[in-house]
Amino acid sequence: LTGLAPNTLYYIRAYAANSEGIGYGSEKSITTDPVAGATIVTADVTSITTESAVSGGTITSDGGGEVTSRGVCWSSLQNPTTADNTTSDGSGTGTFESIMTGLSPNTTWYVRAYAVNSSGTSYGNEVTFITTGAAPSVTTSAVTSVTSVSAVSGGNITADGGSPVTVRGVCWSTGDNPTLNDTHTSDGSGSGNFTSLLTGLTANTVYYIRAYAVNEFGTSYGNLLSFSTDEINGNVADADGNEYDFITIGGQVWMTENLRTTHYQNGDPIITGLDNSEWAATTLGAYSIYDNDPANIDEYGLLYNWYAVTDNRNICPVGWHVPTAEDWTLLAGYLTANGYGFGGSGSDIGKSMAETSGWNASSTEGTVGNDQ
Repeated sequence: LTGLAPNTLYYIRAYAANSEGIGYGSEKSITTDPVAGATIVTADVTSITTESAVSGGTITSDGGGEVTSRGVCWSSLQNPTTADNTTSDGSGTGTFESIMTGLSPNTTWYVRAYAVNSSGTSYGNEVTFITTGAAPSVTTSAVTSVTSVSAVSGGNITADGGSPVTVRGVCWSTGDNPTLNDTHTSDGSGSGNFTSLLTGLTANTVYYIRAYAVNEFGTSYGNLLSFSTDEINGNVADADGNEYDFITIGGQVWMTENLRTTHYQNGDPIITGLDNSEWAATTLGAYSIYDNDPANIDEYGLLYNWYAVTDNRNICPVGWHVPTAEDWTLLAGYLTANGYGFGGSGSDIGKSMAETSGWNASSTEGTVGNDQ
């Protein structure tokens, strides 16, 4: 007897026919078994990328009921079900292929084939795979706060590629498509938005800039932007509103006057009025007046101790910084190479600069840090 419905009560009689008619045997009854779940095997995973992979399955038996839906389900947790991510790949028995998309990179995934018939949903064996990793995804922020020597940009890391971002920032150059081989900032780690301060720029110059992000799988760059620094406008103001003339020397921009601010860049006051012993003992930033004579401020500026000079609140105007050893080396190299007669050593150059700026340079050693 074939073609019976599952889980159904049937009544059966044998029969025989001759020339006299048809005779029937005694009646019997049977109940067919319920439909069983389909039998299914999960296919191995292939074509694995950062965000997709291919699997599928083979349904070897429908369990006595038509397979109306089939596919694969997957999750980052074991034993995925159709309540997780799924594909839908037709109906019936046999072999089918499934494409999984929207995966996260560098992640372990668990996948099972499934088949649905009137008895419910059946699952195949569980298969595990790991998506490949990728460099981060990053965009470059618009350039703002442009001056003759500085600008502000940054970026947004929208995806870490499956591995933590260890370094991020922006890189820039006067040539197209800057990389980490060019000048760059380092602005922390992790995903999300970040801000970068570009300093040491040359006035009236076109720069190209890209954000960058680094993880274990590589370095990626954001979209390319360009901007032009401002022309030198002749003066810059400190936190007190004092204005200073400045000049460009070999691509560097230097003040031509001595600093005389009494506040840090953020507006905090710099202490003063210390006597000799207090000056020697303090570990706070402080300033004094040359010869304690206010008449000297206009010509010589103020005298700052090391703690004030190195305070991260910055005694210089916004966009400016206290010269570094590298800054002085570049200046000395430019002056020497261009025949300004300052000699080859930093001492000779410092002494000559002191003479031209009104400081007493009669000592045998000129100190390049004292006049600016």
